Amino acid sequence: MVIFFEMVPSSKYPAYTALVAALFTVSLLLGPLMGGLINVHTTWRWVFLLNVPAGFVAMVLLLFTLPSGFPNQGQVQPESWSRAFTSKPLRRVDLLGACLMLTASTLLVAALQQTVDGTAWSSASVIALIVLSGLLWPVFLIWEWLITTKNFTQEPVLPWRFVANRIVLGLILNTFFVGVLFTVCMIQIPLRFQTANGASPLWAGIHLLPFALACPTGSIIVAALTKRKLPPIFLLFVGAALQIVGIALMSTVPTGEAVWTGQYSYEVITGLGVGINIGSTSIVAPFCIDSPSDLCKCSELSAASSFYQC
Repeated sequence: MVIFFEMVPSSKYPAYTALVAALFTVSLLLGPLMGGLINVHTTWRWVFLLNVPAGFVAMVLLLFTLPSGFPNQGQVQPESWSRAFTSKPLRRVDLLGACLMLTASTLLVAALQQTVDGTAWSSASVIALIVLSGLLWPVFLIWEWLITTKNFTQEPVLPWRFVANRIVLGLILNTFFVGVLFTVCMIQIPLRFQTANGASPLWAGIHLLPFALACPTGSIIVAALTKRKLPPIFLLFVGAALQIVGIALMSTVPTGEAVWTGQYSYEVITGLGVGINIGSTSIVAPFCIDSPSDLCKCSELSAASSFYQC
C-alpha cells in the first residue's frame, strides 16, 4: 500500500482501481480456462513453465523501472551496487516475526487439513497442532509489539501502529475475511462441478466464469461510485451484505448430476460482493496509512468531504 500511495496521486485512485480491476478480469477469465486446458491436454509442469519466465520478466522490469531509493527517492542518496548487497539490509529483516507467523499459520492449516481428511477433532495430533498454533500467535504479537515500540533494528512484519489504529485494523480484518471467501469460492465452485456434476476440469473453469467476472465488475463499480464522492465505507457494508446473501443462497443449491442454472446468479451475487469489498479496501487503505512524507492523514472516512480532502 505504500507503493500504491507513493506512485499514484490520490485523485487517480478510482482510475487506478479500475485498471487493476481490468487486469483482475483478464487473470480470472483466462486462469481457470488455462488451468483446465493444462489439466486435460498436458502435464501440470506447464504451470511452472508459464509462470517462472513471466515472474522473471516482472522482476527485471521492477529492477530497471522502480525509482532509486523508493519510496524515499530524492530524500537520501542512492546506495551503490556494492553497498546494496551487504549484511546491513538483512539485519532489518524481521526473520523471527516471519518465522513465528509462518509456523503458527502452517500448524493451524495442518490441523484443519487433517480434520478435512477424516481425522477426529479429539485426536491427539489435531489438538497438539491447534494448541501449538494458539501459543505461537500471542508470542508473534508480543514480538511485533516489542520491535515496534522499543525501536529495534528490525522492521516489523506487523507494525503495531496498524493494530492500534481501528480503521487500519478493520481493513486488515476485512481483507482477511474477504480473502478467505474468495479463495474458498475459487477452489470449491469448480471442485463441486467436477465431483457433483461430473464436469471436466475445463468445463469446471467455464462454470466458474460468472463468479470470476463478477469480482472485477464489483471493483469497477466501486471506482465509478467513489469518483462521484460516495464514501467507500457504505460500499463496504453493501459488499459484505452481498457476500452473506450470495453464500447463503449457494448453500441451497440442489444436489444431483444435472447442473441447476440458478446457481450462476448466486455466483454473480457473491462475486459482486467480493469485488466491491476488494475495490473499497484498495481505495481506502492509502488514506489510512501514514505516508513517509506525511503528505496526508485522514482519520474520518465516513464523510465524503474528509475522504477527498487529502
